[in-house]
Order: sequence, then C-alpha cells, then structure tokens
Amino acid sequence: MSIAICIIAQRRKRKVLVVKYSYSHDLFRLHNIEHDKKDLLDFLDEAEMGGNDEDSMFRWLFDEIMPFEGDYSTADILCISDFGWMPISEEVMDKINAEKQKGMTFYGLNIVDSSTMGQYMGDHMEEMSEYLGSPANVCDSMWEYENGICKETKKIENKQSD
Repeated sequence: MSIAICIIAQRRKRKVLVVKYSYSHDLFRLHNIEHDKKDLLDFLDEAEMGGNDEDSMFRWLFDEIMPFEGDYSTADILCISDFGWMPISEEVMDKINAEKQKGMTFYGLNIVDSSTMGQYMGDHMEEMSEYLGSPANVCDSMWEYENGICKETKKIENKQSD
C-alpha cells in the first residue's frame, strides 16, 4: 500500500517523505521510486509494532524535521496506522492546526485487522472525535482498508483556502 501511494505521488510530481514510528522515529526521503524502491522496501520492512506515541512523533516531525524540509511546508500528510492512537496534547494539536492553516492536509488510512478490531472505525467516528488529538480530529479525510476493500469514513469538510 505504501509503495502504491509513493508511486502515485511521484507521478503527480510530488515529493515524498515516509515516516515510520513506534518506539522511535525514522524518516525516508524518496527521490525516485525506480531507483529507491529497494531501499524503501528495506526501510518499510524494518517497522516496529506497538508502543505508539503520536504526540512525540508529531512534535518530532514539526520541530525537528519540517523546519529543514522547506519543500514540504504544505505537504499532504498520510498517516497509515491501526489508529490505536494515544491522545495528542493541546500543544501538538495547535501545531497541527497551524500547519493546516498554511495549507497542509492530513489523510488517514486505517489498516483494519478484523480479528482484533471487529468493526470499521467509521462506526465509531463520533465517539473518537470526543477526545483531543484523535485520528478523527487530526485527519481531514480518512479511509479504512480491510480484507482488500477500501472504504471512506470521513470526507474533507469545506476546507477553506486563502
């Protein structure tokens, strides 16, 4: 799924940064999918599972990475996760909202494991939006992928542009 998204972005002449996180954070700058595919696959293959700290990851992304990646200042951010997120602090939500005001868009792709999740996240969207920093509050649009089917669960709502 990540490779397909990178291919689409590159065909649209979009730059791609791939971030993975769990107990630590790591970044891959994709320059050319044809030349970098093996390195990208190696990067993705070494993913850790569990121990998510989205607050720390977003802080790292906005404070330590983005200031040095000027070409990505209005990038689209795609979060691929199981969305078992910990609540995000008000400080980090302020940073996310500031980036959205500058033109950044956040997309969420929930990879559903039906053996543990049971139901689509879309069935719980209202409950999720009740806590600060939930995927429903961070992501402008969201999809779920389960058993080969991708289902939209939230659309961008009248995003204003300057």
